[in-house]
Amino acid sequence: MSYTTIVERIVSLFNITRSECLSLSEVVSKLGLHVSIDELARQLMLSRRVRVYFDVVQDDYVICRRVDNGNGNGNGRVTMQEIVDELRRKFDNEPVPKPMIMDYLKEKIPEKYEAVYMMLLNDGVIEEIDISGMVFVRIVK
Repeated sequence: MSYTTIVERIVSLFNITRSECLSLSEVVSKLGLHVSIDELARQLMLSRRVRVYFDVVQDDYVICRRVDNGNGNGNGRVTMQEIVDELRRKFDNEPVPKPMIMDYLKEKIPEKYEAVYMMLLNDGVIEEIDISGMVFVRIVK
C-alpha cells in the first residue's frame, strides 16, 4: 500500500472518530499497517492535510485535524517551524529592530511571545545585535 493511500485512510479517520487529535501509533495499530512511524509522520507532514506534532511526554507522534478558521492557521495552532520559516521569509537576514520582531511574535502567539523569542534566541535562530545603543535582531540562516 502506498503512503498516499495510507495518508488518505488516516485523514478519513477524523470524520469517523470525530476526534480533533489522534495518536499516530494507535492509528497504525488500528489500521493494521506495517510501516515506519517516522516515515509515515514525514509523509503526513508533507501532505499538509493534518498537523503532525511529536509529543515528548507520550513519546509518540500526534496528528490533528486541520481546520481553517479563516486566518489560514489551520486549527489556530502555530508551530515553531512555521514561525521560523515565516521569520526567514519576512525579514531575510537583514537586521531588524527588536520591537518589530516582538510585535510579529505577539501577533502570532499573544500569550507566550516572550518565551518564544527566548527559545529562538537560545536555539540560534535569531541573534541580537547592538547598533549605536539600539537592539536589532538578525535572522540566522
